Amino acid sequence: RMNGKVNGRIYVGDSPSPVEFSNNDLHSYVVTNDGRAYIAISSIPSSVGPSLQPLPALGEAIGWAFALEQPDYQNGFSII
Repeated sequence: RMNGKVNGRIYVGDSPSPVEFSNNDLHSYVVTNDGRAYIAISSIPSSVGPSLQPLPALGEAIGWAFALEQPDYQNGFSII
């Protein structure tokens, strides 16, 4: 399990001004046997949901890093 905070700005659609995040809780956990990861951010406006769709790629990187190693294969943590 990993917990942290999210800070930053995200632009929604064609809006010239970003939606700002400040100390939003980030929760994630990894299923090492499968290399799967789950991630959630608390208290975000529903309008930014579509703009956050690329976020799972970050969670999947965590899954890759800590996946259960198989014979002749290394997880990302071992590689880096």
